[in-house]
Amino acid sequence: MTRGRAGAGGRRLALALALLALTTAGCGGGSPAPDRPAAPAAHPRADPSVERALQDPAVARRLDRCPVTAPNHSVPPGESPPPGQPPTRYYGRGGLWTVVPARGVVVGDQEPDGALSMKFPWWRGVRGRLTITGRRLDGRAAPLRAHIPRGYGPIGFQATALVFPAPGCWEVTGRAGSARMTFVALVVRARPQ
Repeated sequence: MTRGRAGAGGRRLALALALLALTTAGCGGGSPAPDRPAAPAAHPRADPSVERALQDPAVARRLDRCPVTAPNHSVPPGESPPPGQPPTRYYGRGGLWTVVPARGVVVGDQEPDGALSMKFPWWRGVRGRLTITGRRLDGRAAPLRAHIPRGYGPIGFQATALVFPAPGCWEVTGRAGSARMTFVALVVRARPQ
């Protein structure tokens, strides 16, 4: 784990990142200083919501037809896996990194308009404002919406929330400066417990 500045913002970030590890791909935090080291990494745990979703045969069939992105274990700058463990679920290329969803499945929280949202951590290895776009690959839908809060500085960790207008197979592309990175995930609604 990297060391950051102490204080309310740092404690909120640490708590949010602990939730990230538990919920597969969430993230958050306060307003870190631009010189703050990268946020602690999320490490895999079985996600009960993903496992419940995969019990639905229709979801399993859709997953078979969606070319989800597997982690490439490219570790963001300043991050490191726990001792003795591989850098699982990291995905990055060309100066941008994220944590891909467990088994390629995003179980989104339902928004008031019916869209599905999920928090995603990003790391920028190049200077530049992060932008994120996305499109559904297996049907028609409005474009992905991204909430990218300010206050994270021009480089390093960046919290985001991605809002998928409909379930389906989605391609997500992040850009910052000269860096560009794309991943694919299956987005599903949560199954009742």
